[in-house]
Amino acid sequence: MLTVRKQLESVMRVAEAALSRGADAAGFAELLYDEDVVVVGEGWPAATRGLLAAIPKVDETLKYWGDRPRLRLTIVDPIVTEGSVATTFVDVKVAPSKPGGAQHQYRALYGWKRGARGWRVVLEMYDEGAF
Repeated sequence: MLTVRKQLESVMRVAEAALSRGADAAGFAELLYDEDVVVVGEGWPAATRGLLAAIPKVDETLKYWGDRPRLRLTIVDPIVTEGSVATTFVDVKVAPSKPGGAQHQYRALYGWKRGARGWRVVLEMYDEGAF
């Protein structure tokens, strides 16, 4: 289990660092998401299916967060894993790069799949707010 945690956290740290360096939506999404990702956000009328369909939603989110936000993804136990799949809850904290900008906090459920590119998120469901 410890090895899976470290591998998942490594994927998240790489995505966080890319975003803080100014990665665009496509660059960020490719580091975190699987090609077959399904994303359902708070208040969305339907799920978004597939990486190419998710990129415009990621772009909207990045614009909402502002330029070069500081993102922190933290796994909340438990990690449920079997073979090449895992499920985790993740606390998502976002601080804007400019002073005085609004901070955001989300709770997400990530379904992970290990494939040719390593671990990637194949399912994301999230809700914004304090918890």
